[in-house]
Amino acid sequence: MTRNADCTNNKSQWMNGSLPRCPTEKSTYVVPVMLGVYMLMVHVLLLNLLIAIFSKTYTKVHLKAYQHWYKLRYELILEYSERPSLCPPLIVFCHVWQNFFDSFVKGNLFALEKILLFVVHFQKTTRRFWINGKNEWFLK
Repeated sequence: MTRNADCTNNKSQWMNGSLPRCPTEKSTYVVPVMLGVYMLMVHVLLLNLLIAIFSKTYTKVHLKAYQHWYKLRYELILEYSERPSLCPPLIVFCHVWQNFFDSFVKGNLFALEKILLFVVHFQKTTRRFWINGKNEWFLK
């Protein structure tokens, strides 16, 4: 390897900063190898970091997808529980039954309080899953 004319091995000259120090024969071969190993290790570590970040993002998105699915399932069940069970020509019977049931329950105040407590408990338990974000069953 040819030496650069603008460098010196004289310690007094490169210590005072007038000329840079010339590389030795060993350093001309060792430094590029060490640089290559360093760059290889950095690339492997950065690739592992990228995989870890993608894994964390995937986990968060997966959990949000489950939460969203549970919320949509809850809304669908709620929608179908409020609909009458018979087709439109026979829907009159559903309304008659509902009015009879409402009048019977309203006549018995204790049963009404029990039903209301159950509804409040049901709403709290279903919301508890949505707030905590745990991967548990729909009802706690």
